[in-house]
Amino acid sequence: MTTYTAIIATLFVGASLVHLVIACYFRTRMALHVPEPSADGDYGLASIMLSIRGCDPGLKKTLIELLNQEYDNYEVHLIVDHKSDSAWNLVHQIKSEFDVDNRFRIHEMRKPLKTCGLKCSSLLQGLNSVRSDSRYLVLIDADVTPHADWLGQLIAPLQDKKIGVVTGNQWYEPETSTVGSALRSLWNAGALVPTAILSNPWAGTFAMRMEDVRRAKLQKIWRKSIVDDGPIRQALRPLGLSIYFSPSLIMVNRDRCTFKYVNRYVSRMLTWSRMYETTFVNTVLHALITFGLLGACLGALLVSLLNQDWNSATVVGSSLMAGLFITSVSYFVVRNAVAHCIGMRGEKLKRLSISRVFQYVVLAPIAQFIYCVSCFRAALTQKIQWRQITYELKGKSKVKMVRYRPWIASEPDQVRSEVSI
Repeated sequence: MTTYTAIIATLFVGASLVHLVIACYFRTRMALHVPEPSADGDYGLASIMLSIRGCDPGLKKTLIELLNQEYDNYEVHLIVDHKSDSAWNLVHQIKSEFDVDNRFRIHEMRKPLKTCGLKCSSLLQGLNSVRSDSRYLVLIDADVTPHADWLGQLIAPLQDKKIGVVTGNQWYEPETSTVGSALRSLWNAGALVPTAILSNPWAGTFAMRMEDVRRAKLQKIWRKSIVDDGPIRQALRPLGLSIYFSPSLIMVNRDRCTFKYVNRYVSRMLTWSRMYETTFVNTVLHALITFGLLGACLGALLVSLLNQDWNSATVVGSSLMAGLFITSVSYFVVRNAVAHCIGMRGEKLKRLSISRVFQYVVLAPIAQFIYCVSCFRAALTQKIQWRQITYELKGKSKVKMVRYRPWIASEPDQVRSEVSI
């Protein structure tokens, strides 16, 4: 057995163990979390913003649950991309059937800006329509289903004046585990851990005080941003306010997606990271190291087999299987942490079948490959397509929408696999 083979095998298993230790640390932090009490009483009007382009599979449930919040003082601004969008009729239907307290304010987006993403345009329009006495801005995505305490748990921590933003995060748990859905869940599990530890804001479940929106000049910033949550940390820094991540607000997304879609999705998420997060360099280095060690192990195994060096082949092959097994265990540790968090509000993740566990183990190295390739694509991306709109990206404040068009729902699979934000 060569020294090279031994070193590669040891490093690969060691890196896998590091991932497992971090996953266990994440699990421990989640286990120690005490759920935030829902806001007790009336702390002021909350204005919820939901930007809608395309009819997401869970949109109907999202709209209904938004009307069932236990925190009573709120309004919901639904900014629909276009009247020709199939969601336009749906939101009016839900309003007529379920909105007994007249909370919905339905808007058609007017003349989207060419200098920012469509979501930022709709958010800016919505802000111009909120009541003057509104105290809180709350954001939610169309693929998020809020529980009854969702709004109250977002509002409660903001009573601490040192906290500027309250946020959650997302866990992908598809009902039917296609290859694309499983790969997205694997990648997201790895991304969730540092995102939660660093308290990075996520606009899918997000709240801040209106006065801080104005003080941070976010409306000016959003006019030139591709996404709404990316620039928030930097905007808050001069105000000396912290970002509070609440494990109670980890939201489960059960949408499925295709293999083709997940490649675009991961690249897009990492592109936002490149544009707005100083830790993107660390992400690229991590991707290079993890996939580099995997590739080196595979290469060492191939060379050992060609040279009929059975001792080396046995060692590196065993290390390869051990490392992939440990990596897969890390995923299930993170999943267990998520199950604990959502269990505190009465939700559950289904018990995984043997076939699905095997699927995740087999797909783990493919997820690492997609992660590595997507990092390079994100680093070089100057043009991106998002919800059928193409944007040119020259910098975090230099965004150009190439051409606007209303959402076109074509093939059913395309609709179901491309609408998740």
